[in-house]
Amino acid sequence: MKVTKQQYNAAVNKGKFLATQAKNIYYQLAETALSVCDVSVGGQGKYSLNKYAKDVGVNHSSLQTWVREYKNVVSKLSKKETEKLDRSAVREVLARSNKDTSKKDIKELYSKAKKERETPEDLQLVEDCKRMKNIVFHVRDSWALNRMNKERLLELSEYSSIICKAIKAKGK
Repeated sequence: MKVTKQQYNAAVNKGKFLATQAKNIYYQLAETALSVCDVSVGGQGKYSLNKYAKDVGVNHSSLQTWVREYKNVVSKLSKKETEKLDRSAVREVLARSNKDTSKKDIKELYSKAKKERETPEDLQLVEDCKRMKNIVFHVRDSWALNRMNKERLLELSEYSSIICKAIKAKGK
């Protein structure tokens, strides 16, 4: 298969669009559920959230989560903010707020949570290496190494070697 750079870039752009759509689909489903289900009294009644989830074919607790995130956070954000939603930031805002938190406060919390997640690539790499160091520290003096089979030890050694070689090559 021969693919040009232009074709590849077009596919990447389409993939980014689709990934964004996939993230937003949860909240579109929640919005649709809220349009027909009365969740103010625990989702009981003729058209409950549970019935809707069953009829649509999604997990009830997942739909409940999406509805809660949508009602308490997403619906309070601007159209522009919801175009590229960061679900992790939405969850963080949900944990730091309640149903009575104002739109303004939700927007501020979301902006702050999203900004905290936007770490430059080099800083992210450093953070990943710190986590690796912590893992190695705990494993080195632990019985965990003794319990690992030889195949897993070789795999761990191979990954460590690749990382060390890459860092040394960049340092020269």
